[in-house]
Amino acid sequence: MYKICYWFFFFMIYSFIGYLAEITCCSINNKKLIVNRGFCLGPYLPIYGSSSVIMNIFLAKYSKDIITLFVMSAFVCTLMEYMTSLILEKIFHARWWDYSNKKYNINGRICLDTMIPFGILGVFIMYVTNPFFVRLYNSLPDI
Repeated sequence: MYKICYWFFFFMIYSFIGYLAEITCCSINNKKLIVNRGFCLGPYLPIYGSSSVIMNIFLAKYSKDIITLFVMSAFVCTLMEYMTSLILEKIFHARWWDYSNKKYNINGRICLDTMIPFGILGVFIMYVTNPFFVRLYNSLPDI
């Protein structure tokens, strides 16, 4: 079992990477710099950090089977996206994203167009970035 510092490290790293990915995609799509992509102050989006921690905890056992890992990553991230959208809307009475204009959407909260990249990113996280960040974390001195 890892320490809370380990999971917090992963949460913050992936929250920041998610923020960078969001502002990059949104800025390209809107053809102007978009800086604020969430309800938090600062360069992080907790949905990405939470999803990565959940994937690390629950999906590591599927790492030997890339197809199962892809499907489970898509499922976990899509469920997180749906629940986050629902909770944010209930708390703040606002929608941060809306896929109503996309084909195969559910209540405008999730859509097939995002499920596939979530699966691909989940596989990428488990095979590429996690090993790098584990090495980075392990190289940090104990406090």
